[in-house]
Amino acid sequence: MPRSQTAGVVCLAVLLAVGPARAQGSTVSLSLNIPALQLTVWRDGVPEVTYPVAAGRAAHPTPRGLFRITSKFADPWWLPPDGGDPVPPGPANPLGGWWLGINLPGYGLHGTNDGLSIGGWVSRGCVRLHDQNVGAIAGLVNKGTPVRIDYHTAVAEAGGRRWAYGETGLVALDGPGDGSFRLWTYPDVYRLAPLSGEVLAGLLEAAGVELAGGDLDWLARAGPLHFSPGAVIRFNGWEIGRGYLATARGTTAWLPWEVAGVALGLGPDPPLNETATVGGRTWVALDYLVREAGFDFTFNWADGAADFTGVAVVLREQFLTGAAFLGDGVAHVLASTLDPCQERVFLPVRPLATSLGREVQWDALRQAVLLR
Repeated sequence: MPRSQTAGVVCLAVLLAVGPARAQGSTVSLSLNIPALQLTVWRDGVPEVTYPVAAGRAAHPTPRGLFRITSKFADPWWLPPDGGDPVPPGPANPLGGWWLGINLPGYGLHGTNDGLSIGGWVSRGCVRLHDQNVGAIAGLVNKGTPVRIDYHTAVAEAGGRRWAYGETGLVALDGPGDGSFRLWTYPDVYRLAPLSGEVLAGLLEAAGVELAGGDLDWLARAGPLHFSPGAVIRFNGWEIGRGYLATARGTTAWLPWEVAGVALGLGPDPPLNETATVGGRTWVALDYLVREAGFDFTFNWADGAADFTGVAVVLREQFLTGAAFLGDGVAHVLASTLDPCQERVFLPVRPLATSLGREVQWDALRQAVLLR
């Protein structure tokens, strides 16, 4: 087989023809946000499914703009860009099982023989998907299907509308929302849309999100974030908060102070240098809560649940605080839990409760001091 004169093109495929494509509706389209590494299939203007992808590294960026599908083939051959021998279909072929070319020669969506690369900016410009995912997409698209590739480092959703900030500035996005407040931020891998507190303030203002206290630089520096509804906060498996906002991306989580900080015995007043107010709530990093309260915790990123473990204090079956511990078989509690005038010291709970006219019971199953 003669070498292609375009062997240096980023991601050129030599293709084998396949049978007739499955019929599709005229309303299917694809969209990709490069910083998010997510490709969405839209039908009738509604997002149907989202797939993780790999995109071009900074030295070989994935092109942005509005394109269309121009070819669709199963089991493509691959011509190495360094001029090496063509690679036939099979496990050694980096294009995987499908090639969906766009109207920019040498670029397209394809499968991969390196599934671990999905979720990174590692390609020479093409968009990689797991083989089963690109196969599913191939069954939906035909020549002419629109493919929009964007570069947005922040997206906000509120009141059923969506806004984004990217290389073209602040823009309104298509697609319905459920009315909940969400905020996503992503790495500026191509250095086209750096985030700052000022940028995020403008984005949230456009989305109609209430701001109280203005320093959002901590959000811009925090790395990938996702504020979304539905977080659950539990102590020893006991739910103490639900339906609040939390982050579900990155290496930590942010929780509302009025739920987590107060419940963990850190008092009603949030620390000024450790919190920010967004969307009408004061947010604090989970790392700070753990460090200050001294409790063990796990965070389930799949369902957005923060699980703290320690000794709880319960007043009339209502969770009061986790600011307690066991020492030498004796439960100790933060004094201000029972009497706001007390100092921030831990005292043996039984004599303290008795002096305040409380009955005390120990619930070993829930690791809780029950006060009545």
